[in-house]
Amino acid sequence: MRTVVGDEALDGAVDSIVAAGRAVALGLLIGRLGSGGRDFVVGLVQTPVKEDGGDAAVLLSSSGNQSRSRSGAGSMALSIDAEWVAEHARQISRMLLGGLGVVGLYCLAPDSAFKQSTAILCQVSNAVAAVTSISAQERFVLQISTSPRRLACKVCTVEPNGSSSLKPCEWKLAKISTNLQSLTCTYSFDASIPVRSAAQADTFKNKLLSWTASEIKVIQSAEVLINNELQEGENYSGDVQLLLPFNNKEVVEGDNPAIVTGNVNVKGSVDARAYGFPREPASMAIDAIKEDIIASLRNRIDILCEEAEQQSAEQAPLSLLSHCGSVRSLSSLFLS
Repeated sequence: MRTVVGDEALDGAVDSIVAAGRAVALGLLIGRLGSGGRDFVVGLVQTPVKEDGGDAAVLLSSSGNQSRSRSGAGSMALSIDAEWVAEHARQISRMLLGGLGVVGLYCLAPDSAFKQSTAILCQVSNAVAAVTSISAQERFVLQISTSPRRLACKVCTVEPNGSSSLKPCEWKLAKISTNLQSLTCTYSFDASIPVRSAAQADTFKNKLLSWTASEIKVIQSAEVLINNELQEGENYSGDVQLLLPFNNKEVVEGDNPAIVTGNVNVKGSVDARAYGFPREPASMAIDAIKEDIIASLRNRIDILCEEAEQQSAEQAPLSLLSHCGSVRSLSSLFLS
């Protein structure tokens, strides 16, 4: 049977969830899948209430009416807003440090309602998997029962047609967070991007995305030093340096100079951090720190593109260029 290892600190988090006295509680599991042949969960993140003030998950009676009872008497099932949970998972996934991801759901509900809700829980797991970066085809559902208090973990295989089933797996607690090894890295960049003032409204966005794709390739191919040394094996921790190719300063080209009205200089730095789990080789943590740099860079470029699109809807292209500046520093956007 598959084993999922939860951090000992989760016991206190579960106590808080139970003590709130709610009939239903839903949230995300944070951890890593298949790390050194094992799966880890290190955090629980509660799904917030929806914009209209309603809960993402409610308990419904057989008549379709919402119930506030914790007993679960009668025929009851869960109603879950999969789209809202998935959007929460997407945002949380973007903020997580390297080496961590959204690996599933936790759900507090009466046993009878949980058993009646396998289909919707799998549907929500599929929706979460579709918007998060982990490529594995499995997610976990941690069931929290109150009478008596107990935890049971299930594994859900992600299926596009939603026909998944929940299969039991072993859940145990261990010291994880105190044994994690961490890596930190500051990655700096400097690029000059030519921008046209006319024709296509999305030119600015396309140029930024093109530069980002090129920069990601540089990061992925870089050699890595940890504390100024090449690292192998399982014992590692400290500062990371990326050894980049010579003359890697990116200049995006391809425009006719006659129609280029200015340049946007993308300059700044990303402070990244990643965690390695026990028994992992250093190579996995190195991949995690690169993933954190790439995710931070991509997310902040997305923010800048959204900013530019909003302004282009209000201003002429030339005014947008003036606003962005012939030199635009992004240092304030690239904080960890």
